[in-house]
Amino acid sequence: MPNNSNARGIFATSVFLQGESMKNNQIAIIGGGSAGLFASVIAGRLGLKVSVYEKNTKLARKLNITGKGRCNVTNVSDKETFFKNIRRNAKFFYSSYAKFNNRDTMDFFEDLGLALKVERGGRVFPISDKASDVSLALIDEAKKLGVKFYKNMPLLDLTVEESGGYTLKFPQGKRHYSALIIATGGKSYPLTGSTGDGYQFAKKLELDLEPPRPALVPLVVEEKWLYHLQGLSLKNVRLTLSSKQGKKIGTDFGEMLFTHFGISGPITLSLSGACSDYWLKEEAPILAELDLKPTLSLEQLVARLEREIEKEPKKTLVTLMRHLLPQSMVEVFLKFVGLEGKKVNTTLSKKDKAKLAWGLKHFSFTVKETRPVKEAIITSGGVSIKALDPKTMMVKSKPGLFFIGEVIDMDAYTGGYNLQLAFSTAYSAAHGAYTYLKEEN
Repeated sequence: MPNNSNARGIFATSVFLQGESMKNNQIAIIGGGSAGLFASVIAGRLGLKVSVYEKNTKLARKLNITGKGRCNVTNVSDKETFFKNIRRNAKFFYSSYAKFNNRDTMDFFEDLGLALKVERGGRVFPISDKASDVSLALIDEAKKLGVKFYKNMPLLDLTVEESGGYTLKFPQGKRHYSALIIATGGKSYPLTGSTGDGYQFAKKLELDLEPPRPALVPLVVEEKWLYHLQGLSLKNVRLTLSSKQGKKIGTDFGEMLFTHFGISGPITLSLSGACSDYWLKEEAPILAELDLKPTLSLEQLVARLEREIEKEPKKTLVTLMRHLLPQSMVEVFLKFVGLEGKKVNTTLSKKDKAKLAWGLKHFSFTVKETRPVKEAIITSGGVSIKALDPKTMMVKSKPGLFFIGEVIDMDAYTGGYNLQLAFSTAYSAAHGAYTYLKEEN
Protein backbone atom coordinates (compact mmCIF):
# COMPACT_ATOMS: atom_id res chain seq x y z
CA MET A 1 0.00 0.00 0.00
CA PRO A 2 1.29 3.43 -0.82
CA ASN A 3 2.31 5.63 2.06
CA ASN A 4 2.80 9.36 1.70
CA SER A 5 3.48 10.14 5.33
CA ASN A 6 6.40 12.40 4.43
CA ALA A 7 4.58 14.38 1.76
CA ARG A 8 4.27 18.15 2.15
CA GLY A 9 0.67 19.11 2.81
CA ILE A 10 -1.54 21.93 1.63
CA PHE A 11 -3.87 23.42 4.21
CA ALA A 12 -6.87 25.08 2.58
CA THR A 13 -9.33 26.89 4.86
CA SER A 14 -12.30 27.97 2.79
CA VAL A 15 -10.90 27.92 -0.74
CA PHE A 16 -13.23 26.14 -3.14
CA LEU A 17 -11.76 25.07 -6.45
CA GLN A 18 -14.65 25.05 -8.89
CA GLY A 19 -14.28 22.74 -11.81
CA GLU A 20 -11.11 21.03 -10.60
CA SER A 21 -10.69 17.72 -12.40
CA MET A 22 -11.32 14.80 -10.07
CA LYS A 23 -9.23 11.66 -10.12
CA ASN A 24 -10.44 8.32 -8.90
CA ASN A 25 -8.15 8.37 -5.86
CA GLN A 26 -9.97 11.32 -4.36
CA ILE A 27 -12.19 10.99 -1.34
CA ALA A 28 -14.37 13.41 0.60
CA ILE A 29 -14.89 13.29 4.35
CA ILE A 30 -17.83 15.18 5.82
CA GLY A 31 -17.01 16.29 9.35
CA GLY A 32 -13.77 17.45 10.91
CA GLY A 33 -14.22 15.87 14.32
CA SER A 34 -12.44 12.92 15.94
CA ALA A 35 -13.60 10.27 13.43
CA GLY A 36 -13.25 12.51 10.38
CA LEU A 37 -9.76 13.74 11.27
CA PHE A 38 -8.55 10.23 12.05
CA ALA A 39 -9.96 8.90 8.79
CA SER A 40 -8.25 11.71 6.88
CA VAL A 41 -4.85 10.71 8.30
CA ILE A 42 -5.28 7.02 7.53
CA ALA A 43 -6.62 7.71 4.04
CA GLY A 44 -3.75 10.13 3.42
CA ARG A 45 -1.22 7.51 4.48
CA LEU A 46 -2.78 5.14 1.96
CA GLY A 47 -2.05 7.61 -0.81
CA LEU A 48 -5.56 8.95 -1.29
CA LYS A 49 -6.22 12.62 -2.01
CA VAL A 50 -8.41 13.66 0.87
CA SER A 51 -10.74 16.64 1.24
CA VAL A 52 -12.35 17.24 4.64
CA TYR A 53 -15.44 19.45 4.72
CA GLU A 54 -16.31 21.01 8.07
CA LYS A 55 -19.32 23.27 8.62
CA ASN A 56 -17.73 25.06 11.59
CA THR A 57 -15.07 27.72 11.34
CA LYS A 58 -12.85 25.50 13.51
CA LEU A 59 -12.00 21.81 13.41
CA ALA A 60 -12.41 19.32 16.27
CA ARG A 61 -14.64 21.52 18.44
CA LYS A 62 -16.24 18.59 20.28
CA LEU A 63 -12.96 16.67 20.52
CA ASN A 64 -11.38 19.68 22.22
CA ILE A 65 -13.88 19.60 25.09
CA THR A 66 -14.00 15.84 25.67
CA GLY A 67 -12.87 14.54 29.03
CA LYS A 68 -13.45 18.01 30.51
CA GLY A 69 -10.89 19.37 28.09
CA ARG A 70 -8.35 16.61 28.76
CA CYS A 71 -9.46 14.08 26.09
CA ASN A 72 -9.63 10.47 27.22
CA VAL A 73 -8.34 9.00 23.91
CA THR A 74 -8.84 5.31 24.73
CA ASN A 75 -8.72 2.70 27.49
CA VAL A 76 -5.95 0.13 28.14
CA SER A 77 -8.38 -2.60 29.24
CA ASP A 78 -8.05 -6.06 27.75
CA LYS A 79 -10.28 -7.18 24.90
CA GLU A 80 -12.86 -8.88 27.10
CA THR A 81 -13.23 -5.87 29.39
CA PHE A 82 -13.23 -3.51 26.43
CA PHE A 83 -16.19 -5.20 24.80
CA LYS A 84 -18.11 -5.32 28.08
CA ASN A 85 -17.98 -1.52 27.96
CA ILE A 86 -19.56 -1.28 24.53
CA ARG A 87 -23.21 -0.82 25.33
CA ARG A 88 -24.82 -1.23 21.91
CA ASN A 89 -23.87 -3.51 19.01
CA ALA A 90 -20.55 -4.72 20.35
CA LYS A 91 -20.44 -7.67 17.93
CA PHE A 92 -20.56 -5.29 14.99
CA PHE A 93 -17.38 -3.68 16.32
CA TYR A 94 -15.29 -6.88 16.31
CA SER A 95 -13.90 -6.38 12.80
CA SER A 96 -12.92 -2.75 13.30
CA TYR A 97 -11.32 -3.50 16.66
CA ALA A 98 -9.34 -6.38 15.15
CA LYS A 99 -7.91 -4.01 12.52
CA PHE A 100 -7.17 -1.14 14.90
CA ASN A 101 -7.46 -1.62 18.67
CA ASN A 102 -6.81 0.44 21.80
CA ARG A 103 -3.10 -0.40 21.88
CA ASP A 104 -2.83 0.68 18.24
CA THR A 105 -4.39 4.01 19.19
CA MET A 106 -1.75 4.58 21.84
CA ASP A 107 1.04 3.68 19.42
CA PHE A 108 -0.48 5.94 16.79
CA PHE A 109 -0.50 9.06 18.95
CA GLU A 110 2.87 8.36 20.55
CA ASP A 111 4.36 7.97 17.07
CA LEU A 112 3.04 11.47 16.37
CA GLY A 113 4.99 12.71 19.37
CA LEU A 114 2.03 12.92 21.76
CA ALA A 115 3.07 11.53 25.15
CA LEU A 116 0.32 9.61 26.95
CA LYS A 117 -0.42 8.49 30.51
CA VAL A 118 -2.73 5.90 32.03
CA GLU A 119 -4.99 6.88 34.91
CA ARG A 120 -7.56 5.21 37.16
CA GLY A 121 -9.79 2.73 35.37
CA GLY A 122 -7.33 2.32 32.50
CA ARG A 123 -8.22 5.70 31.00
CA VAL A 124 -5.59 7.13 28.66
CA PHE A 125 -4.91 10.87 28.48
CA PRO A 126 -2.21 13.06 26.95
CA ILE A 127 0.41 13.88 29.57
CA SER A 128 -0.27 17.56 28.89
CA ASP A 129 -3.92 17.11 29.95
CA LYS A 130 -4.86 19.16 26.88
CA ALA A 131 -7.43 17.84 24.42
CA SER A 132 -6.20 20.42 21.93
CA ASP A 133 -2.87 18.56 21.75
CA VAL A 134 -4.75 15.50 20.46
CA SER A 135 -6.59 17.42 17.75
CA LEU A 136 -3.47 19.34 16.74
CA ALA A 137 -1.52 16.10 16.39
CA LEU A 138 -4.18 14.80 13.99
CA ILE A 139 -4.44 18.04 12.03
CA ASP A 140 -0.68 18.48 11.70
CA GLU A 141 -0.26 14.91 10.45
CA ALA A 142 -3.10 15.38 7.97
CA LYS A 143 -1.48 18.58 6.68
CA LYS A 144 1.81 16.71 6.11
CA LEU A 145 -0.11 14.16 4.05
CA GLY A 146 -1.67 16.76 1.77
CA VAL A 147 -5.17 16.61 3.24
CA LYS A 148 -7.19 19.67 2.26
CA PHE A 149 -9.47 21.18 4.86
CA TYR A 150 -12.47 23.26 3.83
CA LYS A 151 -13.88 25.00 6.90
CA ASN A 152 -17.18 26.86 7.09
CA MET A 153 -18.41 24.49 4.37
CA PRO A 154 -21.69 22.80 5.39
CA LEU A 155 -22.94 20.01 3.17
CA LEU A 156 -26.36 21.10 1.94
CA ASP A 157 -27.33 18.12 -0.16
CA LEU A 158 -26.09 14.73 -1.23
CA THR A 159 -27.06 13.00 -4.49
CA VAL A 160 -26.30 9.48 -5.68
CA GLU A 161 -25.42 9.54 -9.38
CA GLU A 162 -26.71 6.77 -11.65
CA SER A 163 -23.32 6.69 -13.34
CA GLY A 164 -21.69 6.13 -9.95
CA GLY A 165 -20.34 8.31 -7.18
CA TYR A 166 -21.81 11.14 -5.16
CA THR A 167 -22.49 14.80 -5.92
CA LEU A 168 -22.06 17.06 -2.92
CA LYS A 169 -23.74 20.44 -2.80
CA PHE A 170 -22.13 23.21 -0.75
CA PRO A 171 -23.00 26.90 -0.52
CA GLN A 172 -19.92 27.48 -2.71
CA GLY A 173 -20.91 24.97 -5.41
CA LYS A 174 -20.96 21.26 -6.24
CA ARG A 175 -18.30 18.56 -6.31
CA HIS A 176 -18.31 14.91 -7.28
CA TYR A 177 -16.55 12.03 -5.51
CA SER A 178 -16.45 8.30 -6.09
CA ALA A 179 -15.94 7.67 -2.36
CA LEU A 180 -17.46 9.53 0.56
CA ILE A 181 -17.12 9.14 4.34
CA ILE A 182 -19.82 10.64 6.58
CA ALA A 183 -18.38 11.54 10.01
CA THR A 184 -20.83 14.16 11.22
CA GLY A 185 -21.27 12.91 14.80
CA GLY A 186 -24.57 12.73 16.67
CA LYS A 187 -26.81 15.36 18.26
CA SER A 188 -25.06 15.89 21.59
CA TYR A 189 -23.27 19.19 22.21
CA PRO A 190 -24.99 20.94 19.27
CA LEU A 191 -22.98 24.12 19.86
CA THR A 192 -19.96 22.18 18.59
CA GLY A 193 -21.75 21.45 15.32
CA SER A 194 -23.23 18.05 16.19
CA THR A 195 -26.76 18.73 15.01
CA GLY A 196 -27.71 15.40 13.46
CA ASP A 197 -26.82 16.23 9.84
CA GLY A 198 -25.67 12.68 9.15
CA TYR A 199 -29.08 11.32 10.10
CA GLN A 200 -30.73 13.55 7.53
CA PHE A 201 -28.37 12.34 4.81
CA ALA A 202 -29.07 8.75 5.82
CA LYS A 203 -32.83 9.36 5.62
CA LYS A 204 -32.52 10.88 2.16
CA LEU A 205 -30.59 7.82 1.02
CA GLU A 206 -33.37 5.63 2.49
CA LEU A 207 -31.09 3.93 5.00
CA ASP A 208 -32.49 2.35 8.14
CA LEU A 209 -32.09 4.64 11.10
CA GLU A 210 -32.39 3.81 14.80
CA PRO A 211 -34.00 6.80 16.57
CA PRO A 212 -31.26 9.10 17.90
CA ARG A 213 -31.55 9.60 21.65
CA PRO A 214 -29.41 10.76 24.57
CA ALA A 215 -26.88 8.50 26.27
CA LEU A 216 -24.42 9.26 29.04
CA VAL A 217 -26.81 11.91 30.25
CA PRO A 218 -28.31 12.92 33.65
CA LEU A 219 -31.81 11.73 34.60
CA VAL A 220 -34.85 13.70 35.76
CA VAL A 221 -36.82 12.42 38.76
CA GLU A 222 -40.50 12.89 39.54
CA GLU A 223 -40.33 13.44 43.30
CA LYS A 224 -39.68 17.07 44.15
CA TRP A 225 -38.62 16.22 47.72
CA LEU A 226 -35.49 14.71 46.25
CA TYR A 227 -34.39 18.14 45.04
CA HIS A 228 -33.50 19.01 48.64
CA LEU A 229 -30.46 16.77 48.19
CA GLN A 230 -29.07 18.97 45.40
CA GLY A 231 -25.27 18.95 45.41
CA LEU A 232 -24.92 15.80 47.52
CA SER A 233 -22.48 13.25 46.12
CA LEU A 234 -22.62 9.62 47.29
CA LYS A 235 -19.81 7.12 46.83
CA ASN A 236 -19.93 3.33 46.84
CA VAL A 237 -23.68 3.06 46.32
CA ARG A 238 -25.66 0.80 44.01
CA LEU A 239 -28.34 2.18 41.71
CA THR A 240 -30.85 -0.24 40.20
CA LEU A 241 -33.45 0.74 37.61
CA SER A 242 -36.55 -1.35 36.94
CA SER A 243 -39.90 -1.12 35.21
CA LYS A 244 -42.98 -0.76 37.39
CA GLN A 245 -43.60 -4.44 36.64
CA GLY A 246 -40.28 -5.35 38.21
CA LYS A 247 -38.22 -6.04 35.07
CA LYS A 248 -34.65 -4.92 35.67
CA ILE A 249 -33.41 -2.29 33.20
CA GLY A 250 -29.91 -1.94 34.61
CA THR A 251 -27.75 -1.65 37.71
CA ASP A 252 -24.39 -0.09 38.54
CA PHE A 253 -22.12 0.51 41.52
CA GLY A 254 -20.08 3.63 42.20
CA GLU A 255 -20.62 7.36 42.60
CA MET A 256 -23.88 9.27 42.17
CA LEU A 257 -24.79 12.96 42.40
CA PHE A 258 -28.10 14.60 43.30
CA THR A 259 -28.98 17.69 41.27
CA HIS A 260 -31.70 20.34 41.07
CA PHE A 261 -33.61 18.16 38.57
CA GLY A 262 -32.72 14.65 39.69
CA ILE A 263 -29.54 12.60 39.52
CA SER A 264 -26.22 12.59 37.72
CA GLY A 265 -22.72 11.22 38.30
CA PRO A 266 -20.92 8.19 36.80
CA ILE A 267 -23.42 5.42 37.58
CA THR A 268 -26.36 7.56 36.47
CA LEU A 269 -24.70 8.32 33.17
CA SER A 270 -23.83 4.67 32.57
CA LEU A 271 -27.47 3.65 33.08
CA SER A 272 -29.03 6.50 31.10
CA GLY A 273 -28.64 4.81 27.74
CA ALA A 274 -30.66 1.82 28.95
CA CYS A 275 -33.37 4.28 30.05
CA SER A 276 -33.43 5.84 26.58
CA ASP A 277 -33.72 2.38 25.03
CA TYR A 278 -36.57 1.46 27.39
CA TRP A 279 -38.54 4.63 26.63
CA LEU A 280 -38.42 3.86 22.91
CA LYS A 281 -40.80 0.97 23.66
CA GLU A 282 -42.53 2.09 26.85
CA GLU A 283 -43.80 5.46 28.03
CA ALA A 284 -44.02 4.40 31.66
CA PRO A 285 -41.71 5.91 34.29
CA ILE A 286 -38.82 3.90 35.71
CA LEU A 287 -38.42 2.88 39.36
CA ALA A 288 -34.99 3.78 40.77
CA GLU A 289 -33.75 2.00 43.87
CA LEU A 290 -30.64 3.19 45.66
CA ASP A 291 -28.78 0.80 47.93
CA LEU A 292 -26.94 3.13 50.29
CA LYS A 293 -25.09 0.28 52.02
CA PRO A 294 -24.49 -2.34 49.33
CA THR A 295 -21.84 -4.24 51.30
CA LEU A 296 -24.19 -4.90 54.23
CA SER A 297 -27.27 -7.14 54.42
CA LEU A 298 -30.52 -6.15 56.12
CA GLU A 299 -29.58 -8.26 59.15
CA GLN A 300 -26.14 -6.65 59.36
CA LEU A 301 -27.66 -3.18 59.16
CA VAL A 302 -30.09 -3.94 61.99
CA ALA A 303 -27.17 -5.18 64.07
CA ARG A 304 -25.23 -2.00 63.23
CA LEU A 305 -28.19 0.15 64.31
CA GLU A 306 -28.45 -1.71 67.61
CA ARG A 307 -24.74 -1.18 68.31
CA GLU A 308 -25.08 2.54 67.65
CA ILE A 309 -28.13 2.71 69.96
CA GLU A 310 -26.18 1.02 72.73
CA LYS A 311 -23.46 3.66 72.39
CA GLU A 312 -25.89 6.60 72.46
CA PRO A 313 -29.19 5.38 73.98
CA LYS A 314 -30.47 8.82 74.95
CA LYS A 315 -29.69 10.55 71.65
CA THR A 316 -32.30 11.12 68.97
CA LEU A 317 -32.81 9.20 65.75
CA VAL A 318 -31.40 12.14 63.78
CA THR A 319 -28.12 11.78 65.65
CA LEU A 320 -28.14 8.03 65.13
CA MET A 321 -28.56 8.30 61.37
CA ARG A 322 -25.70 10.78 61.07
CA HIS A 323 -23.42 7.81 61.76
CA LEU A 324 -24.80 6.08 58.69
CA LEU A 325 -25.62 8.86 56.23
CA PRO A 326 -24.36 12.31 55.20
CA GLN A 327 -25.91 14.92 57.46
CA SER A 328 -27.70 16.66 54.57
CA MET A 329 -29.49 13.42 53.71
CA VAL A 330 -30.78 12.43 57.15
CA GLU A 331 -33.98 14.50 57.21
CA VAL A 332 -35.02 13.45 53.69
CA PHE A 333 -34.27 9.81 54.48
CA LEU A 334 -36.35 9.79 57.68
CA LYS A 335 -39.31 11.28 55.82
CA PHE A 336 -38.88 8.53 53.23
CA VAL A 337 -39.13 5.75 55.85
CA GLY A 338 -41.84 7.59 57.80
CA LEU A 339 -40.05 8.03 61.14
CA GLU A 340 -39.81 11.07 63.41
CA GLY A 341 -36.26 12.37 63.82
CA LYS A 342 -36.83 13.56 67.39
CA LYS A 343 -37.54 10.04 68.54
CA VAL A 344 -35.16 8.86 71.27
CA ASN A 345 -33.06 5.87 70.25
CA THR A 346 -34.17 3.64 73.13
CA THR A 347 -37.79 4.03 72.05
CA LEU A 348 -37.14 2.56 68.60
CA SER A 349 -39.09 -0.64 68.11
CA LYS A 350 -38.01 -3.73 66.25
CA LYS A 351 -40.27 -2.59 63.43
CA ASP A 352 -38.63 0.88 63.38
CA LYS A 353 -35.18 -0.67 63.06
CA ALA A 354 -36.40 -2.88 60.22
CA LYS A 355 -37.81 0.20 58.46
CA LEU A 356 -34.47 2.01 58.76
CA ALA A 357 -32.51 -0.98 57.47
CA TRP A 358 -34.93 -1.49 54.59
CA GLY A 359 -34.75 2.19 53.66
CA LEU A 360 -30.96 2.08 53.55
CA LYS A 361 -31.19 -0.80 51.07
CA HIS A 362 -34.18 0.48 49.10
CA PHE A 363 -34.13 4.28 48.94
CA SER A 364 -36.56 4.64 46.04
CA PHE A 365 -37.77 7.31 43.63
CA THR A 366 -39.13 7.63 40.11
CA VAL A 367 -37.16 8.50 36.98
CA LYS A 368 -39.39 10.11 34.36
CA GLU A 369 -37.03 11.20 31.57
CA THR A 370 -33.50 12.01 30.53
CA ARG A 371 -32.12 15.50 30.24
CA PRO A 372 -32.15 16.79 26.64
CA VAL A 373 -29.80 15.25 24.07
CA LYS A 374 -27.93 18.54 23.87
CA GLU A 375 -26.72 17.84 27.43
CA ALA A 376 -25.69 14.26 26.66
CA ILE A 377 -22.07 13.22 26.25
CA ILE A 378 -22.98 11.02 23.30
CA THR A 379 -25.94 10.15 21.11
CA SER A 380 -27.31 6.63 21.03
CA GLY A 381 -29.02 5.35 17.88
CA GLY A 382 -28.14 6.41 14.36
CA VAL A 383 -27.47 4.64 11.08
CA SER A 384 -28.47 1.00 11.52
CA ILE A 385 -25.57 -1.45 11.60
CA LYS A 386 -27.65 -3.67 9.30
CA ALA A 387 -27.01 -1.15 6.52
CA LEU A 388 -23.21 -1.33 6.91
CA ASP A 389 -20.46 -3.82 6.17
CA PRO A 390 -18.72 -4.28 9.57
CA LYS A 391 -15.35 -4.84 7.90
CA THR A 392 -15.33 -1.60 5.92
CA MET A 393 -18.16 0.63 7.26
CA MET A 394 -19.42 0.87 3.68
CA VAL A 395 -23.17 1.05 3.07
CA LYS A 396 -24.13 -2.29 1.53
CA SER A 397 -26.57 -0.71 -0.92
CA LYS A 398 -24.42 2.35 -1.75
CA PRO A 399 -20.93 1.44 -3.01
CA GLY A 400 -18.33 4.00 -2.05
CA LEU A 401 -20.37 5.50 0.81
CA PHE A 402 -19.15 5.03 4.41
CA PHE A 403 -20.45 6.04 7.85
CA ILE A 404 -18.18 6.23 10.91
CA GLY A 405 -18.17 7.31 14.53
CA GLU A 406 -21.10 8.54 16.56
CA VAL A 407 -23.47 8.75 13.58
CA ILE A 408 -23.61 4.91 13.67
CA ASP A 409 -25.97 3.05 16.02
CA MET A 410 -23.22 2.03 18.39
CA ASP A 411 -22.17 3.51 21.73
CA ALA A 412 -20.16 2.72 24.83
CA TYR A 413 -19.74 3.72 28.45
CA THR A 414 -17.36 6.45 29.61
CA GLY A 415 -13.66 5.78 29.95
CA GLY A 416 -12.24 6.34 26.46
CA TYR A 417 -14.35 3.67 24.77
CA ASN A 418 -16.40 5.98 22.57
CA LEU A 419 -13.36 7.66 21.07
CA GLN A 420 -11.91 4.24 20.32
CA LEU A 421 -15.13 3.43 18.44
CA ALA A 422 -14.55 6.57 16.38
CA PHE A 423 -10.89 5.78 15.65
CA SER A 424 -11.42 2.11 14.83
CA THR A 425 -14.38 2.67 12.51
CA ALA A 426 -12.47 5.52 10.85
CA TYR A 427 -9.52 3.21 10.25
CA SER A 428 -11.80 0.54 8.71
CA ALA A 429 -13.55 3.06 6.48
CA ALA A 430 -10.31 4.61 5.22
CA HIS A 431 -8.99 1.19 4.25
CA GLY A 432 -12.39 0.26 2.83
CA ALA A 433 -12.39 3.39 0.68
CA TYR A 434 -8.84 2.69 -0.51
CA THR A 435 -9.79 -0.84 -1.55
CA TYR A 436 -12.97 0.34 -3.24
CA LEU A 437 -11.23 3.05 -5.26
CA LYS A 438 -8.42 0.69 -6.18
CA GLU A 439 -10.96 -1.75 -7.60
CA GLU A 440 -12.73 1.08 -9.42
CA ASN A 441 -9.50 2.06 -11.14
